[in-house]
Amino acid sequence: MRRRLTAIALAAATLVAGATVGTTTSPASAGAEDTVRITVKVDGCPTCQLGLVQYDEADPDSYWSVPYRQVRHGKVVFEIPADRTRGTSISIDAPWATAYIHGTQFVVMQYGGFEPGDRVTRRQALNADEGGRCWSGSDRDRTLHVTVARKRYGTAPEVGLRAWANPTLPSTDMGTVFEGSIVTTHPHCPPA
Repeated sequence: MRRRLTAIALAAATLVAGATVGTTTSPASAGAEDTVRITVKVDGCPTCQLGLVQYDEADPDSYWSVPYRQVRHGKVVFEIPADRTRGTSISIDAPWATAYIHGTQFVVMQYGGFEPGDRVTRRQALNADEGGRCWSGSDRDRTLHVTVARKRYGTAPEVGLRAWANPTLPSTDMGTVFEGSIVTTHPHCPPA
């Protein structure tokens, strides 16, 4: 319950921050030539919700996000401005993920030691200690594949989730991951 309330508070804060700090461009206001369709196929979590966030702390007005959308028929489709793909992160949540986390959980786009296009097994993802969540982006329609795995913490009853692009995608950042996961309260993606 506490985790759900934290997630709701974070989602509300994200929406308020997007409305007051940055500019949100809706697909309806962008020209068709400026819009790309990003299809995220999700393996292992039919009940997950995905969102998008892009932010460069060097420019406080750059905050942009797309609220969580429910996976339907194994995928989520986003139509977004093409210039919003570079440095975008995919946030993820699942109703069965009961482990308390402080922050928002993100899909790992690329683990350290793996090249874009490499396949990553569950074991490799859970043992990774370096990874990046900021996608280098695309100027055309793309289909991304995300694998989700449940993670138990010893004998505790709580269950967490791990999510990674599979095959891996180029990332604009690399940092520390904990048990294959990236959780942060600060969605900054550095410019590449």
